[in-house]
Parts: sequence; C-alpha cells; structure tokens
Amino acid sequence: MQAERWARLRELLGAALELEPEGREAFVENLGALDRDLADELARWLELAPSAADFLHAPAAPLASWERPARLALGPDARVGRYRVCAVLGSGSSGVVLEAEQDSPRRRVALKILQRGLHSPAALQRFLDEARALALLDHPGVARVFEAGTFVQDGVTTPFIAMELVEGARDLVRFVRATGASRAQRLQLFLELCAAVGHGHARGVIHRDLKPANVLVDRTGVLKVIDFGIARCAADAAASARLTLQGDVLGTRPYMSPEQAAGAREAIDTRCDVYALGVLLHELLFDALPDGRRPREREARLPGDLEAVLLCALSETPEQRYASAHELAADVRRFREHRPIEARPPGFAHHARLIARRHRRAVLAWVGGLALLGASVLGFSWRTAVVEAREREKAQRVTAFLSSILDRARPSLSQRGDVLLRDVLVEAAQRVDDELGEARAERAELHATLGTAFRELGAFDAAVAELERALALKRADAQDDYELAAWLNELGDVLASAGRGAEAERALRESAAIEACHADTPRVFVGITANHLARALLLQGRLEEAAASASRAREIYATELGVTHEAVAAAERTLGDIARACEELQLAEQHYQSALDVHTETHGPDSLQVAEDRLRLGAVLLDSGRCAQGRDELVRARARMVELLPPAHPDLLRLAQLLDVP
Repeated sequence: MQAERWARLRELLGAALELEPEGREAFVENLGALDRDLADELARWLELAPSAADFLHAPAAPLASWERPARLALGPDARVGRYRVCAVLGSGSSGVVLEAEQDSPRRRVALKILQRGLHSPAALQRFLDEARALALLDHPGVARVFEAGTFVQDGVTTPFIAMELVEGARDLVRFVRATGASRAQRLQLFLELCAAVGHGHARGVIHRDLKPANVLVDRTGVLKVIDFGIARCAADAAASARLTLQGDVLGTRPYMSPEQAAGAREAIDTRCDVYALGVLLHELLFDALPDGRRPREREARLPGDLEAVLLCALSETPEQRYASAHELAADVRRFREHRPIEARPPGFAHHARLIARRHRRAVLAWVGGLALLGASVLGFSWRTAVVEAREREKAQRVTAFLSSILDRARPSLSQRGDVLLRDVLVEAAQRVDDELGEARAERAELHATLGTAFRELGAFDAAVAELERALALKRADAQDDYELAAWLNELGDVLASAGRGAEAERALRESAAIEACHADTPRVFVGITANHLARALLLQGRLEEAAASASRAREIYATELGVTHEAVAAAERTLGDIARACEELQLAEQHYQSALDVHTETHGPDSLQVAEDRLRLGAVLLDSGRCAQGRDELVRARARMVELLPPAHPDLLRLAQLLDVP
C-alpha cells in the first residue's frame, strides 16, 4: 500500500475506532459509496481491531509544527524488527499501537510506534524517556516493557517499545459498567490501581496522564496501567525538564490537576496523579466526571467518610491533597474497614462510631435510637409516620445521654478500640437507669442497644442481662408490638450464641407468636425469627426441625430480597451448621461456600463477614480430612479477626483451638 493511501486509511481507522461497534458498519458503508476498495480495506482492519478505541490519545496541546514525512505503512504481516504485525489496537495523531507476535520467545506483545511525522528531537527524546520510566517499574499492575528499539523502513529510523499485551482489554470505566461491578468491587479495583501508581511514586515516576484509557482490565479482571508517554521521572532532572517544555500542557484535561493544567512545571509532583486518581474514583462511584457538586449532592446515601476521601483527593490546592497514591489507598482501606480516615480527623463520637462498625452493624443503633434491632441488620423501615415522630423524639433523648457518656471517654485511654468500646458500654449500662429515671421507653431502648453491642463483643452474659432489662421495661407498657418481638428475637439470638438452646427457643417462640398476631408483619421479620429458631433447635439436637426452619428462612430471604442478599448468606451459614451436625460434610461445605461468595460480593474480601465464613469453611474442611486447605482458610480468617475482634472473643478462641495456637 502506498504511503499516502496508508495515511488516509490510518485516519479513517482512527475515526472508526472512536465509534461504538454498532456505528462502525454505517461508517464503512458511507465510505464505500466513495471508495469501495478503501472501505473494504478498512473493514478488514476493523475485524482485526478490538474495541479499545482510545488506547492512545493525542497530546492535549498542539505539537510544534514541522515538515511531516510520509507516515508508516504497517499492515498485517508487516515486520518491525523481530515482531510480526497482527492487528491494530489503537491509534492517534502521535502514534499507533499494534498487536504483534515476537519471534523469540514466541509471544503476543503490544508495539507502540512513534509516527514518522513526529520525529522531532523533543518527541523522540520523550519516547525514549517513556521507555526509561517503564524500565524503572516492576509491578503486576503495570504493563511490562520487553524491549525498546528502532527499525528502519523506507530509509527512515523509527523507535518502538514492545510491551506486555493486555488480553481482551477494556478500560477501567467501561469494564465496571459492562460487568455491573458493585461498589465494593469498584473500590477493590481502585486499590489495585493505587498500588500500581504508588509503585511508580515510590520510584520517582509520576504518570501525569491517568485516565480510563490508560488503565486497562483484561478479560480475567486483572488491572494494568499503561502509557507512561508523559511520565515524569522525579530523580531524572534532565528528563523532567524535557517532558514539559515552555508553553506545553501535556495530559488529558478532565483528569489534570489545576497546577498541571496551568502548565506550572515546578509544581508537578505525585499530587498531580492523586488528583487524577480522585477523578477516576469519582467516575467509578458515580459513572460521571466531577462537575462541581459535592459527592453527597449526587448521592445522599454516600458515606460521609467516602465523600471526605474524594474531596481530599480532588482538592484544588496540592497541599490539601494526599501526598501519594499510597496515602490515598490507605484512607480507602480505612473506610472499608470502618476505621477513622486521615482525610477528616474525627471527633470522639465519630471515632467510637467507627469502632462500633468494626464490630458489625448493631452498635450503629447508638446514634439513631434504633428500636428494631433485628431489622436494622437488613435495613428495613416499617413504622408509620406517627411512630416515626415518637421515635425521633426518643432518639434525641437517647443521643443526648450517649453524648454525655462519650464526652467522658478519650481514645488515648486505650491502645485498642475494642477495650475502649467495652469500657464505654459498661459505664453506659451503669448509668442508664439513674440518669434517665422515668423515661422508661428511652431506658428500654438503651438497654436493648447495649445488649446487642455486648453480643457483638462476645460478652454474652452481659448481653443477656441488658436485653432482659429492656424486655422488663417494655412488658411494663403491656404492648405486644414489633419492638417487643424484635428484642425477644435479639435475646433468642444471643442465647443461641451462648449455647443456651432451650432458653433461646422460648424467646423466639414468643417473638414468632407476636409476629403472627400482626397481619402486616413483614415477611423478612418472619425469616429472621425462623433462622434464629433454627440455631436454637440445632443446639438441642433437633436437626430435622432446625433444617426445616432454616430452609424456610432462606426461601423467604431469597423471595423478598433476592438470592445475592446478605440475609441469604446468614441462612446458608445456618444450613451449613446443620449439615455439619448431620455429618453431611460436602453439603455443609457447599452452604458455607455460598455464604462466602455472597459476603465477598456484598462486603468485600477483607470484611469480618468473610472471615467468619472462612472460619466455618476451614473447620468443615478439617473434618473432611483436607487439612492443608482447611488450615489455609483458618489462617486467612484469623488474620482478619485478630484485627477486628477483641482478644477474648469466642470466635478467636475457637480459631486458636482449631489452629492449635496460643
């Protein structure tokens, strides 16, 4: 193909690749009306080309003009050194990226080739600087460089870089949209991105053009950062000076920090990448670029800490941003683990609330005066407007009491959050009745909430005592309502956790009777009671009854909430416990694995829920004689649970026995 015709084809190919796949066919048809041969050739290239249209973009600012010689003619089967061209991956005005096969060792690679027309000394040097920057990096999240060299065509020497080919690549944003990734999965991918960028920061390499097109995810979900074409090597002053010439603004506008967009060369550092990462995080969370609105104006239910992380990363002032990708990632991990973030130094009430979250959801009831504790786990609201108004007034009094408790505590008094939480709980339990006096409903509310909190810490006796106080106060009102049923349900759950099956059954049967008296009882409440009752029956060895009750709970959850809801995982756990007691170990393993899969999806792989599933799964694997696999699951469970539970928690003691460790 003549050079002029290739230049025309290349321009058309670039335009076609910018279209969605369904639009390319019409593009080719329109071209065919003018030049059928050229249209047929374009169609052949498009058949070879994946959909990564924006793999390589032109620089944001126009390059200095110079005479442009004819562009390269590199069709299928053309040779570039020891590489055979197979397909085009992407193109732009600055170059082309091809899929090629290397002769030895035989493997598929991505070839990045600088277009002949850009062979100015500055462009050539920038290309070499990219190869040098990539050579500094060795991380699974950064596409590897195999070779940087040159080849000769028509008497012209042209540089190329051979790098790792990302199979089935889609850019980060397209990948999460196409796969319907959950928030937890998107945050996990973002952490992988931060790890790759942070690796560069630790070696003095600043990417400076982070955007979805330069963050690829392969067909197996593995993330790779590519295109360090304008990366800056902080340790290489000469390269840094070359990368930003007077008047140049390199990068992609929506992802550029204010100082980078202003061309402030001396201000370019790792915080520019942090800003771009903030834009990418915003896109991952909202499927949209920032537009000036605060994140919670877009989504009112967005956690405040996650908004604080975003605002810190996107600060207009570099000094107010995270200093590096690693610092940003650390705060995202703190958010996922319900720990205080650095972006917003918390007051003590906020600190205590985060500690409570680390011990699961129940203690969140402190700040809201939550009445229906069992339902709070599932996030349901059932009250009428009148009841809600009454609860708001009660919540204000409860919150005032809690504030007085929290004001007396200081994080510095303890080096472990769980010890601090236990101290606060004990003091609150001692003061409730004295300070709230005749406010019987508020006292009941607090005793019930304290009972649930003690249960989360594994202090079952204290939990039972607090719940029984709440029930005594509630019974004095002679109201058999949802609140009484919920607290009986919670008491039954605590008693079952303490191994007191017969007492648990009595409480749960009473709860079920109250629910049956109310025609408008939500079906999910019935499921909660059925699942707890199954555990109480299991403790008494009544396995058939237990299996029937747990199966009923699972059916209700799946019908009302969907099969991927965490409530279904709770029923799967119970069914697994029952199957294990029946010595049906393979069935038990299946139930535990189902619970693990759901919790990994809903809470993330590092959550306490997943660790608890691994504890159960590891135990049944040991029972099955698969000791190495079982021990691996238990070790993974223990690694998380020692961080998230108090030292004397029953689950940790059980793990120690299974692993035979102190």
